[in-house]
Amino acid sequence: MILTSFPHPPSEHAAALPIYAAQQALVDAVARHQVTVVVGPTGCGKTTQLPQMLLRAGITPLMIGITQPRRLAAVSVAWRIAQEQQVQCGEQVGYCIRFDDQSGPTTRLRIMTDGILLQEARADPHWSRYGVLVIDEAHERSLNIDFVLGLLHEALRFRPDLRVIVSSATLQPQKFVDFFSDVCGTVPVVTIDARPYPVQKMWQPIADFSPETLAESVAQEVTRALRTDADGHVLVFLPGEDAIKRAMAALQMRGLDKTCAILPLYGALERSEQERVFAEFGRPKIILATNIAETSLTIDGVTTVIDSGLAKVPRFMPRTGISVLREEGISRASADQRLGRAGRTAPGRCVRLYAERDYQQRPAFTDEEILRLDLAETVLALVDLGVDDLESFAFPTPPPHGRLVAAVQSLQALGAIDDRRHLTAIGRKMVPFPLNPTLARLVVEAGQDHPQVADEACILAAWSSSRSPMLFPAGQEDRARRVQAKWADPLGDVGTAIKVYRAWSKSGDREWFCNQNFLDPATLAFIAKAHVQLLEIAAHQGLSTKGGGDAHELMYCVTVAYAANAMINRGRHFEIGSGERVYLHPSSALYGQPPRFAVASEIVVSQRTYARQVVAVRPAWLMQLRPDLAARWQLRPDKLRPDKVGTDKVGTGEGPPPQVPQTLQIGPVQVAVIAGKGRPRVDLLLAQALEIAQAGRLDLPETARRWQARIVVGERVLASGTPLAALVGLLPVLPLPKTAADLHCTVPEGALLEVDRGRHTLLRHLPELLQPMAQHTGKRAGWAALVCNGDDGYWYEVMPDYRDAVETTAAALGQLGNQIDDAAVHAAEAVVDLARQSLYAALNERKTSKT
Repeated sequence: MILTSFPHPPSEHAAALPIYAAQQALVDAVARHQVTVVVGPTGCGKTTQLPQMLLRAGITPLMIGITQPRRLAAVSVAWRIAQEQQVQCGEQVGYCIRFDDQSGPTTRLRIMTDGILLQEARADPHWSRYGVLVIDEAHERSLNIDFVLGLLHEALRFRPDLRVIVSSATLQPQKFVDFFSDVCGTVPVVTIDARPYPVQKMWQPIADFSPETLAESVAQEVTRALRTDADGHVLVFLPGEDAIKRAMAALQMRGLDKTCAILPLYGALERSEQERVFAEFGRPKIILATNIAETSLTIDGVTTVIDSGLAKVPRFMPRTGISVLREEGISRASADQRLGRAGRTAPGRCVRLYAERDYQQRPAFTDEEILRLDLAETVLALVDLGVDDLESFAFPTPPPHGRLVAAVQSLQALGAIDDRRHLTAIGRKMVPFPLNPTLARLVVEAGQDHPQVADEACILAAWSSSRSPMLFPAGQEDRARRVQAKWADPLGDVGTAIKVYRAWSKSGDREWFCNQNFLDPATLAFIAKAHVQLLEIAAHQGLSTKGGGDAHELMYCVTVAYAANAMINRGRHFEIGSGERVYLHPSSALYGQPPRFAVASEIVVSQRTYARQVVAVRPAWLMQLRPDLAARWQLRPDKLRPDKVGTDKVGTGEGPPPQVPQTLQIGPVQVAVIAGKGRPRVDLLLAQALEIAQAGRLDLPETARRWQARIVVGERVLASGTPLAALVGLLPVLPLPKTAADLHCTVPEGALLEVDRGRHTLLRHLPELLQPMAQHTGKRAGWAALVCNGDDGYWYEVMPDYRDAVETTAAALGQLGNQIDDAAVHAAEAVVDLARQSLYAALNERKTSKT
């Protein structure tokens, strides 16, 4: 039912929330002061009730704006308030997130991401249509939140009628009092004291930490919680998607999916799946979430919280241009925020899977994003607003000077600002796009100088602004990859994205198309909406919106935007301008067929340094756009061999090379030859590989030396994609399992092990290095390797290339030996050193046999 009266009074349930005990103090503080700081625990009603309270009090005839740090929170809060007000969401109560504005001329309460509020400041730096701005979840200190607070600091000088409320569950109020008091005098702090029910803290540290032990500990604690309280819901905080999937599997192994609803919640999940956590199932819910559930999302009925104490924290390294996504221990404030999710509707308990001493040693608050992220987008927005003196802008926490300089330099390299830090003509065309600077540069480059691929550039920008629509459901990952392999484009991930989007757009039944191809329909619909809006902005800027041009031109536009991430193929890895080693991410269309040169839209360190969204590029483009790298990589016009990169003929359908034999004799063994498109392939059974390894030096026909080869061990494969000659040469020194049953993973693959936190696990598995093992997912196998993130973090990884495993492990052990003086490290170094000697002896012998 839609009521004619608005605003509606609070329901009996809402009126019982703790914030209403402070209602008069809040209304008085906001009426009398320009800035008010509100501090209250999770679930006290700050997010949903405070805006309605102000609306009923008639604080302002203008609109009330509320910012949220995440899109999911903005949407869910808007729907919740609209439901309480018994109005249609999008009318009196609305929301606005990037590419999705559900608000209008009748909207009085507008919930938005902080990025939207920043975008509005371009046309209206004092936000004249708002009477009140509520900055919610300010404790997160995101880059956008700090930027908004800095702009508000300036706007308050010109808007004595504007009211600002800084709201959070865990906040250092004095910092914000001091920040705003110089422009508006007294800043009152209103504290909401309440946690409706007590929460019992329990400490259950994991003695031998690994991904498997974390998942098993979660399953044990969930089982125990359900025995204690069979009706309450359980909320589990985990560091990432992989940990969530492992925990789901552990819970299913215990049969809990039969009696409970097991629900994942993480950023990459499609929105419909995320919103299932709010649904009623008539049975207990087990919600496995990342820190996305720490903020404004309130899930009713949670009585138990299980906290891993971990989160994935992004960091940016200006020197290399690499983003690092590290698994780190959370702050005490985040831990308390997680604890606050229990005990809202009944007495609760919080089980922390770490020691109390560990908690006490953690930092009080998470460090602000302005101290650890790339500032290029923020600097471009500041320059657009006319801020010349970047160093003096009023941020609550001043950014490091080096990060500001790095941001300025990256924008100058894009051609967005000049030496005086003013917008260039290109920069003026970039800023209207709600995109990061590199994507905006891509769209402008295409629309201005390559008009026939402007439409494709907007598709790619929309695609890159969203999470990937490619789905890999638990238990169906391999099938999904096989199905999606048909979209792989030899030009790289750009071509793949365009292919998928075009095919989806043209499909008669889009729902069926998505189901058949493991695609998220909601994400593709979002990309389509973004694509249309980008085309509209481009047209308004006088840029082309045409499409259907040559693939070369689109690839060149991508290279212009991402020239900073240029890479050269060094065999088993790529090298970027800083000299760092980079590997193609397994999801890349170019994985297994790496080009000579490439650019990546993103280079990030997770388990290792990966390049994502990779495009093959021509050497001539690098000579034009990155002459510094061209000189270092010795690229000269007279030495460039014919370049086949950039052909727009995809899938020519050529048959197998002529005269491919059905079998091949390799020493004492006759093996079958598999002919098909591309090079022939030889599958060596494990017994055949072991026999060839004992046969000594063997000669191969010249035509067969570059055929693809691999070792088949049961359902798994080793050394997939290795040239036949290389594999035969390496077999005498290659560690191989005796039987297929021996090929299983015994290392904690992928778990970040820090010297102080995971020392025991780190040392315990060193004797297993370079042993053949199965990977945790898929059908590939490889050799156990130790990887170092360049700091004090290490992880075990099963690498499909033995040479790569040896070199990576040697480097990691060298670093580890400098940090830990332990016999296990010395023994592992000796084993790996011997393996290196044997490996290079075999490689040298192979070179000799070729000559």
